Amino acid sequence: DMDMMKTKLLGYLPKPTLYPFYGTLLLYFVLYQPFIGYPPITFFAAFFKILPVLSLAYFVRSTVKGKLSELMDNDYKKFIFIGLLTSSLGDALLVARTSLFIPGMLVFGVAHLFYILAFEPSSGKSRLQNLYILGYLSLCSDIARRH
Repeated sequence: DMDMMKTKLLGYLPKPTLYPFYGTLLLYFVLYQPFIGYPPITFFAAFFKILPVLSLAYFVRSTVKGKLSELMDNDYKKFIFIGLLTSSLGDALLVARTSLFIPGMLVFGVAHLFYILAFEPSSGKSRLQNLYILGYLSLCSDIARRH
């Protein structure tokens, strides 16, 4: 009974492969306390801000044993991996919020396109068709916002 209870309790703990993510996230929040104010516009602030996302990209990469080409053969993992790398660039740009806010948001938009590509549509539509629909909806919302 005690062994079964230990096994059950251990099942609630986070997976060790995600420990780098938890550690880098904690490190960023302890060093820069972003909930109190904006982090300074420095290289180190940007570096520590992107570490958690890069550790998630490393986690995705570590799910494939072997060469990076094996990761690129799996569309889901490939697009999640590229989306995470692109998101980290967006995070880095957003540290310089006064001058690089718009480029940071654009990079996040691109990252979200990769996340959309990661999910195979179940309706039988192609990914490209879904991107056209997303672009059309974005255009419509922009036109509606301007009028």
